[in-house]
Amino acid sequence: MLKDTARIIMFLECNFKCRYCCNEQEQFNQLFIEKRLDEIDFDAYQNICVSGGEPFLRKDVLYDVLGHIPHAKPIYLYTNGILIADEDVDKLQAYNIHGINVGIHGVNQVRFVNPKIEQHFSVRYLAQDKNSEKLLAMYPGRVTLQNAKFWKLDDCYRENEDWILLKDYRNI
Repeated sequence: MLKDTARIIMFLECNFKCRYCCNEQEQFNQLFIEKRLDEIDFDAYQNICVSGGEPFLRKDVLYDVLGHIPHAKPIYLYTNGILIADEDVDKLQAYNIHGINVGIHGVNQVRFVNPKIEQHFSVRYLAQDKNSEKLLAMYPGRVTLQNAKFWKLDDCYRENEDWILLKDYRNI
């Protein structure tokens, strides 16, 4: 039986250091399974999530990882969106990206997320529930009830999902 999701954590580096990040919390990072990229059986999962840290912090690694995922597998990227350039939007179209999940860590952050991603991909904004009203009011048409998920603090665990921390990119 297939598992729902392989959450591939490429590395833990990030341009933000949010105290509530799931990767930084002991109760969640103890779920990490350490593997090399070539040890992952992609056929054992319905969906592949790629995250970091911040995946666009090391774009060469991101594109290497994406290139190893079988094209038939739906891929969901998790990012804070700040480092996505126009050329990244163009490059990402070569992969089977089904969605880009943009974690919003401050209400002004949306201004710095490249709007071109919304023209080419399904984008879902993820933000803490306490910021929902403000985000919806500040960015009408961009952040909506249809494309946003407002979460409660420490809402990280998902059943039938493996969290795979890659060994490949630690010392690059």
